[in-house]
Amino acid sequence: MQISIEQINLNAHRSFKAYEYDFASQDQTFHAHDEFELATVIGTGGLLYCGAETTLFSSGDIFLFGRRLPHRFIRQPGDSTARVIQFRMDAFGEGFFGLPENLPIRTLLDRSAQGLAFPSVSIQDTGRLAAVIQAGTSRRLPGLLLLLADLSDSAGRGEALTLSPGGTVFSSRGVDEERLSRLQDFIESEHAGDASLDAAAETLALTRTSFCRYVKRITGRTFTELVNDYRLTVAAMMLRDIGAGAVSVAAVSGDAGFGSLSHFNARFKERFGITPMEYREAAAAGEVNKKLD
Repeated sequence: MQISIEQINLNAHRSFKAYEYDFASQDQTFHAHDEFELATVIGTGGLLYCGAETTLFSSGDIFLFGRRLPHRFIRQPGDSTARVIQFRMDAFGEGFFGLPENLPIRTLLDRSAQGLAFPSVSIQDTGRLAAVIQAGTSRRLPGLLLLLADLSDSAGRGEALTLSPGGTVFSSRGVDEERLSRLQDFIESEHAGDASLDAAAETLALTRTSFCRYVKRITGRTFTELVNDYRLTVAAMMLRDIGAGAVSVAAVSGDAGFGSLSHFNARFKERFGITPMEYREAAAAGEVNKKLD
């Protein structure tokens, strides 16, 4: 899985790109681009990479990715539609977001450098994103501005969750992006097994000490934290999406890569605020806690 730098083609007829596609029929690549991106998936949920982090997403959650922030949605079985808006800072004209009236939106865009999630957003916000895509040429810009204003209000109320709080700082774009891609490939393929630090360091062609320092610098977290974060995300997805009682919590723990059920229970509650069994029961009742970070 290589990070691809996507080129968003804009022309004299449009200042931003808004579209939807059949998400269930396409595999998304781990990619980044110079534009901001608003995205939502309607239908099934799944797993999201953002920078060096992993998290769950549900149908209707809205995400805002900053410029050059790598991201990738991993689809789950079922019908789903992805809706995407990609825009540049100057989509409304030079200096527009520097106007006093627009400072809350500018703050929102600045925060998006770490990725933002708006779980359980109102039907109005999800509908506005769809309306921007479907609107005629003259109504698209006002629709996007209203959507950004709504999301900045939500962020001001503390409803925006940070996806990559440690940040993803690339000192050398080509080298760092390629290494991050290889690191995530390794975690994805090895999380259910040993996923040893030495093997990961060898994958990145670094010594053990250099690898530990590098991962901490680029992600703000340790390798063990990244692996456990991915394992917990996978476990939560299994508990949410597999029917209650179909698979035991102990089996989910083992499939996710945890050797100890007690360790899994402790780490899961630390991240999600409830035990795996409570999470499964809440998911079955449609009341699952959507805490993402």
